[in-house]
Amino acid sequence: MSLTIDDIEWHDASLAAVEIFRRATRTVVRCAIESSDPVLRALVVEFVDCYQIEIVATFESGDPENIQSFREVTGEKLVNVQNKWRWLLADDVTTLRLFEINTGALEASHQIVARHCEVMESEGGTGPHR
Repeated sequence: MSLTIDDIEWHDASLAAVEIFRRATRTVVRCAIESSDPVLRALVVEFVDCYQIEIVATFESGDPENIQSFREVTGEKLVNVQNKWRWLLADDVTTLRLFEINTGALEASHQIVARHCEVMESEGGTGPHR
């Protein structure tokens, strides 16, 4: 099943884990998501060709962070990010995308700048299946 971030009811989901993989010049960020949806209990959101990640984390409890919203950001905010990277990259920055995850515990806003985003069902519970 092919999923997008718009297909998920994020307000009933939790951010269980964030993993960062660096392979040469390619960075992948995987977010393990736990959902109350009986069909989509465990998901992985994978960001490929990441350029920037800003995560606000609390280590006070071992509980997953409740997700209030998860969206792709467009407009002026995206243009500002693209312009920032325009000076640092020889690549085409117009393909950069900005994603924002808002969580409830700290009312934190996590931001990820990447070229691609894929939502997958996780096999065997929380965590990536690749």
